[in-house]
Amino acid sequence: MRTIIWEPPVSVCGIIIHGPFEAYHFMTSRAGHRLRWPRVKGSQFAKAQTAMLAAMDGRVSIEEARACFGLALKEAQLTR
Repeated sequence: MRTIIWEPPVSVCGIIIHGPFEAYHFMTSRAGHRLRWPRVKGSQFAKAQTAMLAAMDGRVSIEEARACFGLALKEAQLTR
């Protein structure tokens, strides 16, 4: 997998996410963040999770992955 960074980074309630790898980790991690993804996950979560992995493999554009992540954040009500 390759390292990809999106510009500008995505801010989630004060947590800065620089790319698909960090986004995937944020979505799946249960520890290490003061903010966690809600226990119940919706369809946008699944799409974003798949898009993050695909972007790291070069199968999805970074723009598409970022858009999917944004939709998942909205669905989880993690945006302001």
